[in-house]
Amino acid sequence: MVFPRFVRVLVSCIVFGLILSIFSAGPSLCAEKPTALAPGPTLPDTSATIRWIAPIYGQLLSFSFPQGFKHAYEKVNGPSYIQESVPEGETIDNWTQMITITGAHGLASKPDLSPQKFAQNMAGRIKGRCPNSFSTVSVFDGQIGGYDGFAAVMSCGTSPLTTGHSESFLVTVIKGDSDYYTVQWAERAELSSTPITIDTARWLDRFNRLGPITLCQIVPGEAAPYPSCVDSNVQPARTATAPQQQTPGQDLQSFTIYSGNNPSDASGKRLWWRINGSDWQETSPNGNVTTMKFVEKIVVNGVSGSVLRKTDDTTQELFLPDNGSGSGQILSRSFARPSWISLGVMSDAVIQCRQSFTFFNGNNSSDASSKRLWKMADGLTWQEIYPNGYVTTLKFVGQIAINGVNGSVWKKTDDTAQEVFLPDCGSGSVRMLWHSSTRPWAPSGDIREN
Repeated sequence: MVFPRFVRVLVSCIVFGLILSIFSAGPSLCAEKPTALAPGPTLPDTSATIRWIAPIYGQLLSFSFPQGFKHAYEKVNGPSYIQESVPEGETIDNWTQMITITGAHGLASKPDLSPQKFAQNMAGRIKGRCPNSFSTVSVFDGQIGGYDGFAAVMSCGTSPLTTGHSESFLVTVIKGDSDYYTVQWAERAELSSTPITIDTARWLDRFNRLGPITLCQIVPGEAAPYPSCVDSNVQPARTATAPQQQTPGQDLQSFTIYSGNNPSDASGKRLWWRINGSDWQETSPNGNVTTMKFVEKIVVNGVSGSVLRKTDDTTQELFLPDNGSGSGQILSRSFARPSWISLGVMSDAVIQCRQSFTFFNGNNSSDASSKRLWKMADGLTWQEIYPNGYVTTLKFVGQIAINGVNGSVWKKTDDTAQEVFLPDCGSGSVRMLWHSSTRPWAPSGDIREN
């Protein structure tokens, strides 16, 4: 569907507003009527893209230009450059997707500015246009063609500048020798009054399709197709990858943290449990449940772990250290505050290396009626299934050591006087124990892996 009415792309307006506010010069281009341009020279490519190279201020910018787009608008306004392209058959007035290139002359001389901060400033301005329907996800932070770069996806479900539809866009920011550059890919869709869920994998694919993005030195007298840039051995843009599942192993299943590390403050208590191989849920004292999705594996201050992103606020991320990393510190950061800070330290951690197992009550495997199948329902709950189909539920109580064996205690919900002890993985024991309010710990059976 092509969306009618002349509405300039939201991110272009924000970028230009940001650049011009930094330099305090020139009017905004967002209110000006665009003029059509003839397509510039391009280089053939064997992939689904063509190689685009052009001088913008102090350097040549080169990237993979998606086929099927045509140049539609270009403007230089002092320290600000913009070029926009739309799909064949669409116009600058009516478009579904747009490729935008911008340049900011001399902006690299600002010592307090980085590509990430540039993107954060954009995000702040865009959120101001659509505070109730804004969402964002960062997809890249590192070197692009040997230069500092940052990429994020931002979305407005509705705003004054996107009347009648939503607008989402990938923006890649590169800090050159003296100038800043952005390469953007925007799309419009149906209107949404709530934040749009960003399909990270799809936008990562677009980020990779635009690469490699490179900056080259301008050779005096050299004309298009700029062979010095085509043949230069500049570092290609690093390929971003979609989130990978954590590897199987001795998995952390649940734990408790206290915000501010103050266990005496019950209002700060947070209970975490794993809901599948890589995602988590957090329960607050008031019963509010927040889901956190796995993003990537990283290392922070020498500690390996996982980055998790909140589904109800995609601007917030948490760092969960790997089991065995030597750290129990949970860290937090946001798009507006990119530095990791401590959220709290794990306590009452439950480690399980299995999701299911069987045992025979009394270790009598010849008695089929004594067979019990255990399945992990979530990080805090086991279910025990009897041969006749009866199911009993056991809830996590705490971690203890019995006779030098570390493990966890689980209480039956249908008979709270009974508790079961499960030895930890790697504890050297597979012996389950049980006790009641009137009986001491006694053997129940040996764990048998399924």
